[in-house]
Amino acid sequence: MIAFRIQRYLLREIAAPMFMALVIFTFVLMMGRSQKLMEMVIDKGVPVGQILRLLANLLPAFLVLTIPVALLIGVLLAFGRLSAESELVAMKASGIHLSLLMRPVLALALLASLLTAALTLYIEPAANAAFRRQAFAIASSIATIGIQPMTFNDEFSGLVLYAADVDDKNGQMNNIFIADERPGTLPATIFASTGGVQIDQDDQSLNLRLKDGAIHRLDDNNDAYQIIQFDTYGLRVNLNHGDKEQGLNRKESELNLPDLLSARQTPQDPKEARVLAAGLQRRFVMASTPLIFILIGVPLGIRSQRSGRGANFALSLFIFLLFYILFTLAKTLVIDVGLSALFIWLPVVIFTIAGVLLLRAAANEREIHFSLSTYFKKKN
Repeated sequence: MIAFRIQRYLLREIAAPMFMALVIFTFVLMMGRSQKLMEMVIDKGVPVGQILRLLANLLPAFLVLTIPVALLIGVLLAFGRLSAESELVAMKASGIHLSLLMRPVLALALLASLLTAALTLYIEPAANAAFRRQAFAIASSIATIGIQPMTFNDEFSGLVLYAADVDDKNGQMNNIFIADERPGTLPATIFASTGGVQIDQDDQSLNLRLKDGAIHRLDDNNDAYQIIQFDTYGLRVNLNHGDKEQGLNRKESELNLPDLLSARQTPQDPKEARVLAAGLQRRFVMASTPLIFILIGVPLGIRSQRSGRGANFALSLFIFLLFYILFTLAKTLVIDVGLSALFIWLPVVIFTIAGVLLLRAAANEREIHFSLSTYFKKKN
């Protein structure tokens, strides 16, 4: 009965800072993306409701990162306070072993891992796909409805469009002038009597359908001026910004676990195959991070050389950043160098070994000398 009460007490001690850290870090990440989205409300007139839906679709990707680090902060702060106020000493004197205290922490970490797994394997890919569709719908709306008459419109990447008259009902434009300076094409000036915009949902692109006009440009050698007359001319504008490789990464991020496994069975070029393999391993690695972090967090939280809440908070961020840097490096080596996709598990292996050693030292009541405060004292 006493052990059960202590475990409940420990869970409350962890839950409070964990929830606060989860809210703060998620909010900070959301604010980092919301600035550009709010510019669309102010400059482009996009409804606030659509921007909020975009942010909601980004939330699962943020939670995959913030849930593990919030758990790490909660564990470090809770065990740090219990150690600083000698409550752990009193528990040990009452016969409460560290293994008993680890049970509620392990249960909480397992719950966080299951939630992270659900997010990264199923919820995040669906949210990424929804975000991409909605972003295209907003971009299409801006490109069609946002075209103003007698104004140089630069909504299209690499194009400047001017129309003397625009029909608000059907988007029909008259007396059109276009300056085409898109990368990979010859700079050209296009004149047309009429034109309109057609949306291609499959390609996520817009087609400017121009009629009765001419294209003015220099040839490839810049030594001859060309004038090409046309009755109809189609100008394709890709709203899905990014190169081929970025499109490949987005495609992988929108596949849930069954679709990702199915995609790996079909023939792929070597780079795409490595991206799919790395994406699969990434999701399981992220799902395992809460369990890995408690192996590190518990022994560091109960270390004898106490550093206070501020140092424990900074230590949590340092551990998370170190893990994420190692993970990013391993993923880059897998995709760009061609190492086995299992190499992505390298930071998990390193942190697991370090956590087990630290946990054994704490269980045997051996002093753990590492702390941020002692590190800076030695530096000085």
